[in-house]
Order: sequence, then structure tokens, then C-alpha cells
Amino acid sequence: MTAILIRLIFLANVASMLNAEESGGDKKKSFDDMPGFGEKSCGLYRCSTGEVPVPKARPKYASMGCAALGGGMMMTAGKSGDEKFSPCCDLWHACYQTCGSPKKLCDDAFKACSVKACGSDEQCASNADLKGMMMNFGGCEKYDKAQFQNCDCATKDKAEEKRAAALEYFYKKHAPNGNAAPLALAKKADTTAKMASLMRKLVVKYPKAIKIEKDPQQEMMDRLMKETRENPRKQTEEVKVDEEEEINSDDSDERIEL
Repeated sequence: MTAILIRLIFLANVASMLNAEESGGDKKKSFDDMPGFGEKSCGLYRCSTGEVPVPKARPKYASMGCAALGGGMMMTAGKSGDEKFSPCCDLWHACYQTCGSPKKLCDDAFKACSVKACGSDEQCASNADLKGMMMNFGGCEKYDKAQFQNCDCATKDKAEEKRAAALEYFYKKHAPNGNAAPLALAKKADTTAKMASLMRKLVVKYPKAIKIEKDPQQEMMDRLMKETRENPRKQTEEVKVDEEEEINSDDSDERIEL
């Protein structure tokens, strides 16, 4: 159903483009101009003058799976997490939640990851493409929200300390046996971009740092599908009972003799 809906939206927008071109519009539209399609340019998290974005002292990563990619729209009906590229979806969520990660970089990383995960499986690749398209529905809202929840601002003289604290927490929480030196790493990751790159690499290396959560919308869809599968006979019997009652009903009360 979702795939059909997307195709209908796509065809409607193509028709709109062709009509605009035939009517002699000054600007020739491209697919990137269509609502819901094309890359969205979302600004990086910004701080006040004299401050720079740094990760929260206790960086947290959570994923609601492939069903929750983009725009708050439900992608699938059925079990979530069955896709070959499910780990790519988890990394995509974590990327959005990594302070300083550009949206386009996260989206491109998902596409590259899913291509590798699907391999020659055409159905898998098709499903991944649909989910990749959904990333642009809803604009920058999901990305901006994730950045806001996971970024802090610090003066430049305090930034290194804040980055070291975030790294120390990550290693203590997710890699207690690691031999990393948080302060030394923070000195190397001395910009927001470098720190974001380091955190993304850590999440890839320690994927269990991503907490898997249930998507409320997906849960509702799964519950409705389950109820439909389990109760078709009951629903049919209820319809038959209603029909029999209507056929056998006695309308004598409605007859009035004059």
C-alpha cells in the first residue's frame, strides 16, 4: 500500500511538472523540486557566538528501526527488523543523533550501507530505495530534533573537556574493556566535525550502544494486522448472525389494522 501511495504521489507531481512546462512556465522544474523528493539541505546545529556544538555529557543513541525512517510515516505492516538492511536503519538513527553530523552524510551512509547489505537481492534493494525516499518526507524536523536533543554548547576553552567527558562515558558504558584515552582522543577531535566523525566510528564499532526501541506507530499497525488475521472468522459469523436476524424479524408490531 505504501509503495502504491508513493508512486501515485510521484506520478501526480510528474503530471504537474509537464503541465507547467507545456503552459510556458519560466522555470523548468526538476524532480528535486517536487515535494517529498530530492535532497533536503538542513543546517547544522548552531550555538551562540563564541560557543561551539559538543555532544551531551552522556551521549545516547536509540533506534525505532526501518519503519521509523523519515516523516513519521509508517513504512511497513508486519514484523519490524526483518530486513537485511535493518542494522543500516539503526546506524542512520544514531547518525542523526550524533552531534555535528550533517543530514546528507547520514542519508548517503544509509544508502551505501543498504546497497552492501542487500547485495543482489532485488526485493531488498527495492525496499531500501523506498525507505531512502521516505527520508526526505517531513523535511528537516526529525534531523533537527535529534540534533537538539543530543548537542550542547560550550565555549572554545571548555570544548575539549566536554568532548573528553562524552568519550569517557561512551567507553565506560559500551566498551569497558577498551584501552582508549578519552582526553587524548578529544585533543585529536578538536572540531565539531572531527568529533562527530569519531563518534560515528565508535557507534559502528560498538553497535550495541544503540538502544532498540519500539515504534508506537509500527506497534499499532502490527496489532491491527494481527487482529485482522486472528478474527476474520469471528467477523464473518457476526455478519451472518445480523443477516439472519434481519430475515427472521417479525414486523407484526408495525402492522396497524383499521
